[in-house]
Amino acid sequence: MGDFINSMLGNALYGGLILTLIVCGMGVPIPEEVTFISAGLIGAKHGANIYGLCVCGLIGIMAGDSIPFFIGRRYGLSFLQHRWFAKIVKPSHIEKTQKFFERRGSKAIFGARFLAGLRMPTFFMAGSMGMSYWTFFFWDLLGALISCPISIYIAYFMSAQLDKYMAYMHTIIYTAIGIVALFVLVQWLRHRNKKDPEEPAEASAAARTEPESAERNPLLVPKIQAPAQK
Repeated sequence: MGDFINSMLGNALYGGLILTLIVCGMGVPIPEEVTFISAGLIGAKHGANIYGLCVCGLIGIMAGDSIPFFIGRRYGLSFLQHRWFAKIVKPSHIEKTQKFFERRGSKAIFGARFLAGLRMPTFFMAGSMGMSYWTFFFWDLLGALISCPISIYIAYFMSAQLDKYMAYMHTIIYTAIGIVALFVLVQWLRHRNKKDPEEPAEASAAARTEPESAERNPLLVPKIQAPAQK
C-alpha cells in the first residue's frame, strides 16, 4: 500500500494526491493519514507549495467523500446488496454506523472523519437517510480542515529534521554495535578466567592423592638400602 501511495504521489504530486484521496473515499483501504504524511514528506523533498498541497488534499477528500453520499442518495439501502459494496462494507459496519447516527445525528459526519472504519459507511448512510448535501458538506469539510492540513504541515516541516537525524543514524548504530561487542568480549573473558584456576586445583588434588595411595599400598613405597658396613 505504501508503494502505491508513493508511486501515485511521486509521478504527479498534486494530481496524485487528489486521485488517491478520491480512491480512499470510495472505500478502498488506503489510509488517508498515510497519504497526508507521504504528501508532506515528498512535497518537502521536491520543494512543493505546502498551501497547494493542503488545497489539493481538501479537494480530494470532499470529492471522494461525496461519491458514497450520492450513491446512498441515489440507490438507498438497497445498494447494500450489491456485490461490490458488500465486499467493502461489512454488515457490522452498517450497524455501528446506524447507532452512531442515532447518538450524534448530523454531527456523526464530523466524528466519522476521524474513524477510518466508519468513514465511508457513514457518508453512504447520510445520503440514504436524505441528509442535505450542504449539511453533509459542512460537517465533512470541518473535519477535513483539521485532519488534512495539520498532517501535511507536520510532515512537511519535520522532513528537514528527519534528514538531520538520519545523518546521525549510522553513528548511533555503529556505536551501539561496538558497545554490544565490547560487552560480549568482557563476558567471555570473565567466563574464561573462571575456568583457568580449576586446572591447577585438579593437578594439586592428584598430587595429594599419590602419597596417600603410596602409604596405603606398601608395595608402592620404594625400598631403602641399608648403609654398607665397614
